[in-house]
Amino acid sequence: MSVQELEAAVAQLPKEELARFSQWFEEYIADEWDRQIEADSLAGRFDAAGKRAKADHEAGRCTPLSFAADAASDSRYPLRGTPVTLLSPTKPVADADWEADR
Repeated sequence: MSVQELEAAVAQLPKEELARFSQWFEEYIADEWDRQIEADSLAGRFDAAGKRAKADHEAGRCTPLSFAADAASDSRYPLRGTPVTLLSPTKPVADADWEADR
C-alpha cells in the first residue's frame, strides 16, 4: 500500500474509527521512538553526552531548570500548564522505574 492510498483510506474513516486509528498510531509512533532510544542507548550513542552533562553538573556549570509547560488545558494531559522543576536532572533513576526493564 502506498502512502497516498493510506492517506485516502484514513480520510474515509468514520469519526469513531478515525479516533481509534489515531490512538493506535500515536502509540505506535511512541513505541517506535522508545525502541530507537533503547537501541541508541545500548549502542552507547548517549555516553559522551552523558559524561559531559555529568562533568558540567559536578563542576557547577548547570542551572536548575524550572518552567511551566504549555498552559493549554486538555483533559488528556492533566499536568499541562503545571510548573516543572528538575531538581537533580543527572541523578540516576531507579531501575524499577523504567518500563523497558519490565
